[in-house]
Amino acid sequence: TATATATYTPTPTATMPPPPVTEVCGSITANTTWSPANGTYVATCGVTVDTGVTLTIQPGTVIKLSYWGDFTINGTLRVQGTSANPVYFTSLQDDTIGGDTNNDGDETSPGKGDWDQIHVSNGGRVEMSYATLRYGGGYYYYPYSTIYLDDGSTVVLDHVNINNSLDSGIYVDLGSTSTAEMASLTVTNSTIADNGSKGIYVYGQAEDAISLALENNAFSGNGYGAVDITLDPITSLSLLNNSGTGNGNNSVYLSGTANNDLSLPGNSGMPYWLSYISIPSGKTLTIQPGAVVKLSGSVYVEGTLSVPGTATNPVTFTSYNDDSVGGDTNNDGNATSPAKGDWGPIYTVDGGRVEMSYATVRYGGDRSCGSYGTTTLCLTNGGTVVLDHVSLTDSLGYGVAVQLVNQNGSTSGAETANLTITNSTIAGNSYDGVYTFGGPEDTVTASVTYTNFSNNTGYGILAYYHKGSLTLENNTFTNNRNGAISIDWNSTLTLGLLNNSGTGNGNNSVYLS
Repeated sequence: TATATATYTPTPTATMPPPPVTEVCGSITANTTWSPANGTYVATCGVTVDTGVTLTIQPGTVIKLSYWGDFTINGTLRVQGTSANPVYFTSLQDDTIGGDTNNDGDETSPGKGDWDQIHVSNGGRVEMSYATLRYGGGYYYYPYSTIYLDDGSTVVLDHVNINNSLDSGIYVDLGSTSTAEMASLTVTNSTIADNGSKGIYVYGQAEDAISLALENNAFSGNGYGAVDITLDPITSLSLLNNSGTGNGNNSVYLSGTANNDLSLPGNSGMPYWLSYISIPSGKTLTIQPGAVVKLSGSVYVEGTLSVPGTATNPVTFTSYNDDSVGGDTNNDGNATSPAKGDWGPIYTVDGGRVEMSYATVRYGGDRSCGSYGTTTLCLTNGGTVVLDHVSLTDSLGYGVAVQLVNQNGSTSGAETANLTITNSTIAGNSYDGVYTFGGPEDTVTASVTYTNFSNNTGYGILAYYHKGSLTLENNTFTNNRNGAISIDWNSTLTLGLLNNSGTGNGNNSVYLS
């Protein structure tokens, strides 16, 4: 009897077709709307939105870009994502959203620089809400950022996530020509993370005009830093409630010249890092209560530096290496610590004015005031400094120096300076707490009242040779190594000395010579 043998024939595995794709390339010359109904959009080459034309992208739309893919916006790009249905701009190799669009399984994966950028220029405008942009900044066009603004551009982003750009997340660059250019950037409630260089970089020349608002944003993991702003072209500036962690530096880095009146608000989440900045005559830089300012260079004041701290919200000026306030700004853990001479000084020159209340100023004194030693605050001809409830400590040189003699030891004519200090502390500085120096024709008007001088390596106050007036009332001098007060008395210097006291100084006296 024949025995039947059963055989097994496997059922072929069903292969899912790739999601529907709409390829896009070239110029958009009429108002156009993209929506999820057309599947995933794939930019196979550059897409240009022409002047006067609007491209609207509806909630839930996914746009993928190849290496040659980019957007140039000369008209308007309007991205209308929602919290439930955001819009995505991502790499063609990104299978996590919109499926395996290039139909290669796991052979490829997305990376920084997979596509180029959204380039906004020539009056172009981008309005974008609830969107994610990732893996941009390719080498095809400089700069290698995901969003690039140049002349005539306006970009408004809200609840946008920009991450994994090859270079910066957003780059504003108006520095390529000598003609006046303009741009406007507003970023709110957004996340800028894991970009190769800076989260946001803003650059331009003095003749340019950039309006900048960054509010309620989180910056993390950006290789060279969170935010970098050149002040020269900034005409309007709003920086509120931003935060930074794990960046190359966790700060808003500021450099250049403040050619317009600007204000820096309190910033508990991310301090300001000042390199070398200048405030021109007639302009005011205001640093608001609660601000933390870290420095690695000097500040040149020909206009006004206004620091209106309060008792409950003081302002702090300190070293870039100081982690005790504003966090680990240089993102190096415990590798560095603050020290005298890490920055400075703040120079007042040619009529410059510093007004400072309820502030802490420490670890300055990197550079000299004239040719007679380093200092944290330096007054030269026409300078005015007014300090009230200020703690000025740990300078590598003088706490405050008035220097009215130029580098060769003589003046080119009568010079003046004005110094007022009240209810303050000048302590732990490596030279004198306050030093005033000028030629016999120079005039220093100085008033120091209700101030504590302690542990300065030189004198608490040393005044040398100039004329003018020196009022010292109700001050306390403690443990200043050379002595409490020393005055090299020019007979034309008017002295007002009342109710000062000293203990533990090199000499507990007013030394007159």
